[in-house]
Amino acid sequence: MSMTLIAKEFRENRWKLLVGMIVMTALSVSLPLMYDAITGIYEELPDLGLIGELIPPQILGSFSAFLWSQWNAKNLYQIGTIVVILLGMSTIAGEITGKPISFLLTRPISRRTVFLSKVAAGVIILWLIIAVSTGAMILFAVFSRPETVEIGRLLIATLITGVGLTTIYLFT
Repeated sequence: MSMTLIAKEFRENRWKLLVGMIVMTALSVSLPLMYDAITGIYEELPDLGLIGELIPPQILGSFSAFLWSQWNAKNLYQIGTIVVILLGMSTIAGEITGKPISFLLTRPISRRTVFLSKVAAGVIILWLIIAVSTGAMILFAVFSRPETVEIGRLLIATLITGVGLTTIYLFT
C-alpha cells in the first residue's frame, strides 16, 4: 500500500467522510432523545396487535436494548449501506471517468498497490464514520440519561455491524 495514494483517496473522498459523519452522528445522537417519546407511545396504545408481537416489551424496558435495536439493528446498517455504496462505487469508476487512471498507471506503482491503497482508504473512511457516530451516541447517552448503558455490548454489536458493512464495501 502507498501512503501517498491513501492520502489522495482521503482528499478525494473528504466530502463523503464529512457528510457521512454528520448524518450518522446526528442520527445516533438523536436516539437517546427519542427513548421517552417511543416508550410513551408504546405504553399509551391499548392493543398493539401485530406491533406488540414484533416489538417485545423488554426492548423498550432496557435503555441499552433500545439503543441497540435502534442503532445496530436498524439505522447503522441501513444508512451505513448507503454510505458504503457511495464510497465503493467511486473507488475505481471515479478514476476511469476522470481519466487519472492512465496517469496513475504510468507511475512505478503496481496495479495491485493502487487497488489495495484505494480499498484501504475506503475501509478507513468507513470505520471512521462508524467509530465517530457510535462514540457520539454512547457519550451522549451516558451523559444525558440516568439509565445505565451497556457500552461493551454496544461496541461489540457495532464491531459486528462494521464487519458486515466492510464486507458490503469490498463487494462494491
